[in-house]
Amino acid sequence: MHYSLRQPASDKQTGTRGSSIFSSEEWDELGCDLKLSPRALQLVRGIFDDQTEGAIAYDLRISVHTVHSYLTRIYQRFGVCSREQLLVYIFGRYLERHRLPESQRSAGQSKRAAKPRVRL
Repeated sequence: MHYSLRQPASDKQTGTRGSSIFSSEEWDELGCDLKLSPRALQLVRGIFDDQTEGAIAYDLRISVHTVHSYLTRIYQRFGVCSREQLLVYIFGRYLERHRLPESQRSAGQSKRAAKPRVRL
């Protein structure tokens, strides 16, 4: 196996990790919803943390080639071409799953429309 010699930056150096935007339970739900294996979900979380393929390989103790192969299959599966598109896709699926029911959305919109306007 080929591992990156560079160790990934610690959380203190990089600040808050991107994958922390979702709780562990939400990640598990997303993994089930997207039909991702536990390993594929770890790779997606690495993308959310803005890790390089080498850093993901180092963390998961797998080769960089394996990480690249996994990500290629994930991209093909979801019809995306880049990390950014993958992030947008995952956020979209999360929002679909947690969308308010239609009745609550229309009630919220009517409340916003009922706000008085400020006259100058």
